[in-house]
Amino acid sequence: MRKRFVKLLLFKVDTQYRLLYGFSSETEQSSYPWKVFPADRKGQKLIARAILSPSEADNFLISLTGTEPIMLCERATLKSPQLYKREQLLYSDDEERQTVPISEFCYLSEFWNREKLSLLSEIQNEFSADGRTRYEQTLELLEWAKCNCGIDFCIDGRRFGNYEVYYRTPENSSFEIDIHKDQGLRVTTIRKCKDFAEDIIVNCIGKYKDYVICNQTQVWPANKKEIYFEANEPMTSVVVHAWNVATGKLIVSQSIALMMGLSIISSWGGTPYQIGDSWTNKLLHSAAKSSELIRTQLMKVQRITTDRAINIRSEHESVLDEAMEDGYSLFKDYQEKKKLGHLFLTPPQPERSIAFCR
Repeated sequence: MRKRFVKLLLFKVDTQYRLLYGFSSETEQSSYPWKVFPADRKGQKLIARAILSPSEADNFLISLTGTEPIMLCERATLKSPQLYKREQLLYSDDEERQTVPISEFCYLSEFWNREKLSLLSEIQNEFSADGRTRYEQTLELLEWAKCNCGIDFCIDGRRFGNYEVYYRTPENSSFEIDIHKDQGLRVTTIRKCKDFAEDIIVNCIGKYKDYVICNQTQVWPANKKEIYFEANEPMTSVVVHAWNVATGKLIVSQSIALMMGLSIISSWGGTPYQIGDSWTNKLLHSAAKSSELIRTQLMKVQRITTDRAINIRSEHESVLDEAMEDGYSLFKDYQEKKKLGHLFLTPPQPERSIAFCR
């Protein structure tokens, strides 16, 4: 068995740290004990990393589901999150939309924090009692987590507090996929890069942009080196899944996507100007802590002039491309706009009962 790389994002509450998110993946690198990296002066936000032996990784998993504190090193003790292991082994493939730290096909075993509200409450109790400040500190924490694990918990909050274990399969990168340009992108060939002792079942999904135009399944004999799939329209991306005939287990998931166009726009900006009125002046007075943000994003204007635009288009476009592009942009002006600010109630003060935060 391979060693396992482990990364944890932690936040300190009282004397022990809480797990915001963690993951583990296989590695060929040499083992090393836990190392911690503070992300702020107080040491509240912490990144912990280690490469553990298989037995050490297994013991760490057991401790995450137990009740005893976990001493990573002298500087960091983790309160056990008492995670719940899902019985089902999930896989992350090219059809999944969630952000994962492993780019290739792998199996995923999840350990869930079932007390997410309690975890967030513990963390926010360490922040300011002021509603606006607490909101900003929570956003800052979530942005820090996103920068260090790639997950936007504002969108994918179900993974908050979880620990994820990724396992590669021995059949990774077993296929070579080729979409034939000389046949108008209507034929895809799949070749074996390694020998398979048994027959396998292969499913090929061919797409043109967001539209599935080919979804075919074939039995691929063990002695056959390649198979092909055809579609009536060009395929700009292909997703291939393969299953073991005897066990029905998914063993391979690979994909390929073609770039069908490229747009390059160059522009230059003029001298920035500072503007203001009675409303912005009042806002500066009522939100002094955000004065720099107000000056740079609300009061600063700059004229941008487009210099040139270059468009490169593929020769294998569909006759419906122009209609698709028109349809995407047709009702842009009618889409719901993003909120530009939030209102928070603050303790009553003269002429300041509501605070604004962008």
